[in-house]
Amino acid sequence: MTSIATSGSVLSFAQTLAAWPMIAIFAILPRIRDQFMSNVNTTQKSPHDRLETYEKWSAGATLGILIGIIIEIIVLSYYDYHPDRKFWSSIAANVLIGLGLLIEFFCIRWTIIASREAEDENRGKLAAALDRASAAEQELLEFRKTRRHVIGPNKTQLADRLRPFAGTEFDTAMSHFEREIGDILWDIEEALHVAGWRQIDWSPLPGASAIQRTSRPLAGSALAQNVEIELHPGHQAALKPVAEALIEGLKSVGIDAGEVPYTSATGNHHAIHVLVGPKR
Repeated sequence: MTSIATSGSVLSFAQTLAAWPMIAIFAILPRIRDQFMSNVNTTQKSPHDRLETYEKWSAGATLGILIGIIIEIIVLSYYDYHPDRKFWSSIAANVLIGLGLLIEFFCIRWTIIASREAEDENRGKLAAALDRASAAEQELLEFRKTRRHVIGPNKTQLADRLRPFAGTEFDTAMSHFEREIGDILWDIEEALHVAGWRQIDWSPLPGASAIQRTSRPLAGSALAQNVEIELHPGHQAALKPVAEALIEGLKSVGIDAGEVPYTSATGNHHAIHVLVGPKR
């Protein structure tokens, strides 16, 4: 008796287990369809986001197929004497399996499309990254190029632009003694000499330092970066046009230059002060 009761309980449990998915499946089919079509097949998401969504739906479809197979096994095992239940439970199981296969089909199809788009997007990002790296490398090469190499072939052009201001007096100073700074200062002085400008010794104030060079007037020591032009406030009106021409001339041959507030420790108030520092 106990064995028969146990067998009946198992049969009843199996029948219940097979019956409730059938009801649930037919009830949620429209909702599954709507959710699937609205959340999966959308081009508003990025390809990588869509691939992630397809993976989740594919996992759910695989689980649905597994549940459908389990229901089919239960139906074949316990519903031999219940044709109606066997029929509808079998229909429910097959619908679940078919729905899972259909979702898998669309997920595979859209995954192929999204994968191609993701590859195109990755190639675009890689190309952009390579372009940025190439541009950065080019900028580094330009920055490391000495200013002597920049001004070298253009000294005559610079001199021609500044020749209308022949006779202008100027002095020079360096931020510190460094080969690149000394070279570009030498080349600027040479172009100004060709243009007819007159270089005078830097006139250091008491306590200020100066730099003695061979075959060139005394140069001062001053805080500077790139090429800076200083004018004494008392001579701004007369020297401003000349200073602007010098700055534009230097820029035209690739040398960064600009006017800065007057801080030079020199007694040559009437001269244009050309200060050279490290390239920035």
